[in-house]
Amino acid sequence: MILSRVKPAVGGESQVSCSEKKKNKTKVPPLEEYLQQRDYLGALTLLEFQRSIGEKEEHADLWIGYCAFHLGDYKRAMEVCFHVCLIECVQLGAHIHNVPKIQYLNSDCLSRM
Repeated sequence: MILSRVKPAVGGESQVSCSEKKKNKTKVPPLEEYLQQRDYLGALTLLEFQRSIGEKEEHADLWIGYCAFHLGDYKRAMEVCFHVCLIECVQLGAHIHNVPKIQYLNSDCLSRM
């Protein structure tokens, strides 16, 4: 005898309305929870999504660099750190010709790891 794999028409589960399904949805965990669980891919995804919809986490660029580093994407981590350093130098009024020294410092530190 071959049994059907589909659910029976009459079942033990009650029908759940759409409004009850919406209430049961879980909320997205905050960034700190992802980082505590060392879920760097989840944290990076959350940060990139927040950036794409216009929400901005405080120090989001640094957290993106941090997550990229721990995921093994060292080139991206270095680029993010360089970008953050460049922005800070410009905001502080530093001369642009001093910025490449920061890039060489970051690349030297990353090459030793």
